[in-house]
Amino acid sequence: MLAEHAIFDRAYAEQANRYIHDQHDYTDTKSYIALCHKTPKGKMPHRFVKTNDINEAVVSDYLGEDCYFSMSSFVRHKRKVEWVRKIPAVWVDLDCYKLGLDPDWVLRSIEINYIDTGNLPPFNWAVHSGQGLYLIWWIEPVPGAKPAVVGLWRTVMGYIYETLREYGADPQCIDITRVLRVPGSINLKNGARVTVDQRHDYRFALREIAEYLPEKIKTDQIPRRRGQPAKREVKVVSLHNRYTLHYARLQDLLKLCAMRQWKLSGPKGLGKRELVLFLYRYWSLCFTGGDKDKALEDTKALNNQFDVPLPDQEVVKATRSAEQAYETQNDEEKNRKAKEMGYPGAGYNYSNKRLVRLLDITAEEQKNLSTIIDYEEKQHRRRKARREAGVKPRDEYLEEQKKRSEDKLEALREAIKKNPLATNKELGERLGVTDRRIRTLRKKL
Repeated sequence: MLAEHAIFDRAYAEQANRYIHDQHDYTDTKSYIALCHKTPKGKMPHRFVKTNDINEAVVSDYLGEDCYFSMSSFVRHKRKVEWVRKIPAVWVDLDCYKLGLDPDWVLRSIEINYIDTGNLPPFNWAVHSGQGLYLIWWIEPVPGAKPAVVGLWRTVMGYIYETLREYGADPQCIDITRVLRVPGSINLKNGARVTVDQRHDYRFALREIAEYLPEKIKTDQIPRRRGQPAKREVKVVSLHNRYTLHYARLQDLLKLCAMRQWKLSGPKGLGKRELVLFLYRYWSLCFTGGDKDKALEDTKALNNQFDVPLPDQEVVKATRSAEQAYETQNDEEKNRKAKEMGYPGAGYNYSNKRLVRLLDITAEEQKNLSTIIDYEEKQHRRRKARREAGVKPRDEYLEEQKKRSEDKLEALREAIKKNPLATNKELGERLGVTDRRIRTLRKKL
């Protein structure tokens, strides 16, 4: 019996190891995957393992009750949005059991109504999580540090969630730090093993899945990977900009804290602890779609990095209004009234100019930020981008135009000298300009 049990467990370990390797790049030596299990008290201690160190021996420790692994990889031993390195998939968590729906029926229904009709791409894996289902689509890994790419990923995730809501899709799964159950582990709620049904091994480009989005969705571009064809337009919903902004601002807050060496409590840090924590909790709520527990947990973790952190109860108290602001922002009636009064909407609508002033961000600090910058820095970047694109400075451009005009005048003089009876149209044809341009040049002779 013991020998049979060992063989049984090894089979699940092989499956789980293959499952994780299929999703993550096992040759990557710079990324970490989070493995965790839920304790009887509901806590989830994490173990971070380099992607290339994942093997059957490691995975076999996570084949017990309520074991999970991260869908994305991280650059540090922290399962947080700002430390995501690569996102290798899109997914949806279907709590179909809450609606009394049989998982096998749900799978067939989705295939008939959405995949066969071309509304969704065929999924790579259908994971039976014990009570519900995960559907997972592999993608060419995209960087978690690029707001535009994360925005597109969230847009795709949001579309899949909205499409499959009737089957119990969980909105909390739209989270790049999400963990899902390890295949072969046990769901403690009903004692069932987590199993995988693999349909194919094709890995989509993120933009390929984006092409399934409705035509009314806006267009944008995402960076292409080396060796891929030139960029082409893809469909992106308008929410893309909002998610991108929240993510970029979260990243900028962390960069600002790091530049100030996490000294936010005294005169050198300009006493900005409470404000930074409030903004971080508020933007975390906006970015995660209202995940209050995660937003507060991440805010407390940020506080613990300060040179003089606040007590946890003070963190909660100082940032409590962030939740109220988020709820206000998502209240249709309050939004309507705010817009009638001339505001962009309800909630906190901080402009970059105001954020620079509130956080006392210097011009030197702004050079390292991506979005919390003032007009001067924005114009400086715009001019720099124009120079790099080959656009000449205005003075140089005007000087060049002046020389061209003088050359045309000289050419016109010679043409009139040789053909004094020529019409403006004939002169224009000789010089390669319109007759209207000839009339303008004649006035300068």
